[in-house]
Amino acid sequence: MTGAIPAVVLGVAYLAGVRAAGRRWPVARTGAALAAVAVLALALGPLDAEADDRLAAHMFQHVAVGLLAPALLALAAPVRLVLAAAPPPSRRRLGRLLHRPPLRVLLRPPAAVALAAATLALLHLPGVMDAVERHGALHALDHAALFWTGLVAWIALLGVDPVPGSPGPVGLLVAGAAWMAPMALVGALYANADHLLVGAYAQAGATLGDQRDAGTLMLLLGPALLSPILLAAFVRALWREEERQRRRERLEELW
Repeated sequence: MTGAIPAVVLGVAYLAGVRAAGRRWPVARTGAALAAVAVLALALGPLDAEADDRLAAHMFQHVAVGLLAPALLALAAPVRLVLAAAPPPSRRRLGRLLHRPPLRVLLRPPAAVALAAATLALLHLPGVMDAVERHGALHALDHAALFWTGLVAWIALLGVDPVPGSPGPVGLLVAGAAWMAPMALVGALYANADHLLVGAYAQAGATLGDQRDAGTLMLLLGPALLSPILLAAFVRALWREEERQRRRERLEELW
């Protein structure tokens, strides 16, 4: 259960930020953050032991850590909370930092989604999965990489935080397809292989059926979680485009 400690630390830090913000923080955002903490605690706590024995459980854990929990935390606007909770000098420094080239580029949707997609693909290569399963430190780094790259991608796509502009409707569709592509490839690889791909699971007595379940889970569950959130963001982007068009038309009428 010690694996759930990062989730507890995250929850405590968020609640401390809400208290320090000194103003009424939206309850919905706090609820999204606590939901993210609950998902992480479940994935890194009770599910962790089963993930050592079954590849399907490990894949489910990765979907929870790399997709669902980051999406919920992104909806909780963590950057906006830090800006609200920090004293004015720190707030100005953070604001300047967000607009410097490294972070400015990283928080743009193309770079953020490319990083998350590449990380997901790399960490699910059979050789990498085998090394991760054999070494506890690598396992922890694996989860951290999936979570943080997923969080940056969701922050860039959802546009809840004050970071470089979120994409329009077409950009969201392209970003979603780019993020789903490695999930489909990983799922197809494990679902269609005719032999066990990860040596650590083979030695643990895993079956080919478990590996195929793992591939099917990544193939179906990842896009099933990604799609509705992106669809909601797509509808919101369409609405914002419509609002901007109406404002332009009103201004043109004034002139």
